[in-house]
Amino acid sequence: MAKEFILNQRFSQQVEDYDEIIQVESDTIVVAVIIGFVLTRFYQNQPCQFDIEHPTDKKINNAEKQAEYLSEWQDFLNVLNALAEVVDRFEPGCGKWLRDGQSATGDEGALITGKSGGATSEPKSRATPNNYSKMAMINNAMSKRTTVYQGRGAYTGLVENPISANTNLYPTMRVSANTTERPWPGKDDNYWGLISPENNPKVNLSTNPAEGMGPLPTGTEKSVKIGYVHGMCTAISHCVDEGPWATPYEMTTGSSTTKLASCFPCTTFMYSSGYPPSSIHLGRGESWLPPRAGNRLEVNAARGNQLETHCDSAICSNLSKRWHREIYQQLSLGARVLTHERVEELIGAYDVLAAKILSSELKLYGKSSQTPVPQFDVETQGGSLFLSALSVHDSEVNRLKRCLQPAYATYNFATNYVLRDVGQKK
Repeated sequence: MAKEFILNQRFSQQVEDYDEIIQVESDTIVVAVIIGFVLTRFYQNQPCQFDIEHPTDKKINNAEKQAEYLSEWQDFLNVLNALAEVVDRFEPGCGKWLRDGQSATGDEGALITGKSGGATSEPKSRATPNNYSKMAMINNAMSKRTTVYQGRGAYTGLVENPISANTNLYPTMRVSANTTERPWPGKDDNYWGLISPENNPKVNLSTNPAEGMGPLPTGTEKSVKIGYVHGMCTAISHCVDEGPWATPYEMTTGSSTTKLASCFPCTTFMYSSGYPPSSIHLGRGESWLPPRAGNRLEVNAARGNQLETHCDSAICSNLSKRWHREIYQQLSLGARVLTHERVEELIGAYDVLAAKILSSELKLYGKSSQTPVPQFDVETQGGSLFLSALSVHDSEVNRLKRCLQPAYATYNFATNYVLRDVGQKK
């Protein structure tokens, strides 16, 4: 393990075990933010629940697939139990505060809600009633949905404004990450951060909106760092612009998207902006970025023009500053937990070392008004390590399994031990 984080642009690929170190660092950073998030909810007396996806009818009606789902659910519970054990060792009582749940079920057009001021309410109660303005919003979105991205993980941001209808659709957008917010140069100069599944690495560049977001603009340098702004976050920026009566949503779009829950990176932004979600999952938030004004790294296939984000610069800047501060605070708290003497035995050895390095690096952050001026500004770079970690693609569940491996392994054993005894009694 290097003495300083690679993800803070410290070392080149000449470092021994570069890939392994990056994985440990990204796991530790993301898990630290998750831990800080959970404790924040506990300290503020706000419900904290992570949901597993509701099974489809195909899984429910097939005995083999139903068994697979139940196994996945138990594994999810083991992950949350490991997380609960960690936070409880640091803050007794917090473990019981963390709950598991199941996201709602729904076909294309179903909604995730961001509830203004809803942090103290139960997650599922944050969904809004089906009134006229909401139904008109959905009807409009469904009629236009084929004009926006509908591929893997396609969620379209919407705004319900009962005073003046907003008929715009805000799809997931591919944008460039600036070197201030995401300083790590990445593993290679080949559009680092681009969502590129192993089984279909160029799918995100497809001109078919049912598969991809279209090609990159002509002349885009391979060294550009790519990120993604999710529809919910863009919708929130427009709600702030339109008034306190406006409500942000994210609509499942296309046949490949069924999970009715916000990813963890989106969740952090929703809380910092004051619009907590109706459900949270611990899947992927690959190369996530906060909303911003400017051009997208997308070209309209029909017209050949580069697309814009259509976001207000001042509003996005203010929301981003608040998010960076909160991520820094939660990351700092999480690092403190991971290095606590009662917690260390629950964490992988390399992750403990990474957490200690993380704690040291976080001391380099501060306010730009301080004297002497800190190396990193909390308001614009407080979440930079988190953003760099998210460009190392994986699910948050997998990160938790690796980082909390000793605790996770114990709960796995306990599950198998109990089930073995149940089988013997039969």
